[in-house]
Amino acid sequence: MRAAWPASCSSCAPGMEGLEQTKRRAYLVVYLVSLPTIGLVWALRAEADRFVRFGFPVLGGVLVATSVLLYGRRAQLAVVERAFYTFLAAWGLAYLLHTLYALPDPVASRQELSDGVFMVLLALCVLAHVFFRPWRATAAAGAVAVAFALAALPLVMHPPLPWSLVLTFLRMEAATISLIAWLHILSVTKQQLGVEQARANTDTLTGLLNRRGIFAAFDVEADRHRRYGHPLTVVLFDVDHFKQINDRYGHSAGDRVLLNVARSVQEAIRPADYLARWGGEDFLLLLPETPLGGSAGAGGATPPADRRSGNRVRSHHRELRGRGVRAHRQPGDPRPQGRCGAVPGQGERTQHRGGEPRGVQIMSRLRGPALQ
Repeated sequence: MRAAWPASCSSCAPGMEGLEQTKRRAYLVVYLVSLPTIGLVWALRAEADRFVRFGFPVLGGVLVATSVLLYGRRAQLAVVERAFYTFLAAWGLAYLLHTLYALPDPVASRQELSDGVFMVLLALCVLAHVFFRPWRATAAAGAVAVAFALAALPLVMHPPLPWSLVLTFLRMEAATISLIAWLHILSVTKQQLGVEQARANTDTLTGLLNRRGIFAAFDVEADRHRRYGHPLTVVLFDVDHFKQINDRYGHSAGDRVLLNVARSVQEAIRPADYLARWGGEDFLLLLPETPLGGSAGAGGATPPADRRSGNRVRSHHRELRGRGVRAHRQPGDPRPQGRCGAVPGQGERTQHRGGEPRGVQIMSRLRGPALQ
């Protein structure tokens, strides 16, 4: 059984699209704020420090290029994140080597370790847990910490030792390892909360969205509908004679019927469509970019993909001997107020009229002109 959200677009799940947009904006703010600082350090220390003279302009150029990619959406966010992390790790390692071995004054090296290199190392630890999943983030941050430690190893093995410099570096490494451990615990906890939230939005039997999940999906798609005016259709359908199946063959057989219905409908709809178990033998389809009655918006033609999707759904329902897909519109229905979550109570109070399942009249208000 397919995952709850449309497989074709994992970022279409409620919250994911907004999260990516928030991350892009945050990166832009951080990068643009860092550029004046880099320029100021370069202006004050370029003559006295070779790494500042050549290394800092490289860092500034990469920040500018990354900002352009983020602002113009010219590359996938994950690709930009991985590329920037790799560059910053290499740049930070070069910064460390320069500080330990190129600066002649131990006091200046200590100052540079605590004020410059340590900040880069902490940034790498935090960014790893922003860019990557928990275990990969811990591995990336740990690899950076180990690389930094190996870079300082020759300093310990070749006396005379500037012990003040060694102690400063050891304190820096200890703080880094502690930070990596705490960030790992935080990331694993956050990931587990995400898993529990996904379970809360998923029907246990079929693996489809439950009511909570389809409400969240509807909020996202309804916002798009209102913003761009694209058609949005909601279909509520059920399985005929399901009680008789349970009574005659047992609930295990009824569960297998529900699984087969869910699988058949999922094979018929498009990857961008949502399928949810509404309760019992009732299912709900949320169809973005799909007009009702063969009309896309004001008099347009139904796209071929939408016609194929609708034909497949109807075909599968004929095979299942159901009553078919019904999505009716009452001409005088008012626009529903509030979120989708406020609707089920009204729909469930609607009685069977002319053989229609409960809730169809109410749910059908949630698409088409009523949402515009």
